[in-house]
Formats: sequence, C-alpha cells, structure tokens
Amino acid sequence: MTTREQFTDDEWQQASALPGLVVMAASLSDGKMMPSIRELQAGTEVLAAGAQKYPDNLLLQQLKEGMSAAKEESSEEIKQDKAGSVAEVVEKLVEEIQESVDVIKAKVTADEFFQVREVLEGAASAVVERIGSGFMGSGEKVSESEKAFVERLRTILA
Repeated sequence: MTTREQFTDDEWQQASALPGLVVMAASLSDGKMMPSIRELQAGTEVLAAGAQKYPDNLLLQQLKEGMSAAKEESSEEIKQDKAGSVAEVVEKLVEEIQESVDVIKAKVTADEFFQVREVLEGAASAVVERIGSGFMGSGEKVSESEKAFVERLRTILA
C-alpha cells in the first residue's frame, strides 16, 4: 500500500495536484474560460465517492483531501495565463496531468492505479456531462472538444 512517505515533496505536489488538474481541464474543455460551479461540484462529488469506495487506497484518501487546494491553485494559474486561449490552457493542463500521472504510476501498485484511474475518469465524465451546451443547460450534453479531452485523459491513464 502506497503512503505519502514514498513520495518526495516535489513528487507529492505533482501527484496531489492531479484531481484538481483533471476537474479543471474537463470543465474548460468546452472552450469557455469560466468553469461552472456545477461542473466543479460534479467532479468533486465523484472524487469524494471514489475515496469512500476505496477506503484502503491511501493515495485516493489523501488526494481527496488535497482536491480543494489543488483546484484553487489551478484556478489561480489559469487566471494568470489569460493571454492564451482556452484551448492553450487546456493543453497546458493536459501536460501537467501527464506529468502527475507519470509520478503516480511510478509509485503506486497496479491495483491502486486502477482505482485512481477509475475515479479520475469518472470525475472527468461527470464534469463534461453536467451541463448541456444550450440555454440553461439544455442541448447537447457533451461537446466534441469535451469528448476529445475525456479520450485524451483515458489515453494518459491507460
């Protein structure tokens, strides 16, 4: 079983940022700079449910605790990077997701990573499915750009 002590401080910072990065990238993948509170809430709920589902996965337990801080940090980075387009911000977040996943894969067991992957894919899906593209959330639930992000995430987590 993986513990916090198996990570250096830098590795832990990268690993603990992963849930916030995934939720933020999923919420921005529709091309809108301001993520919806409902989208962020949907992702957070899935992360909390995943931690509850896998109570012995200490990484999920600790990542859930770090979710709020990581999400706020990601939001702050996005505000500072206003010069780029939303697509560029999502691309940067995807790169950071890849780096975080690489750190986690090197540290956790295969079973623990499977659980992390399941929870993160569920969180991303919950975010992109939360609000439709039309008026008051009606219309197509998942845009092509959101589908593309979820597929990229699945590839990174494979």
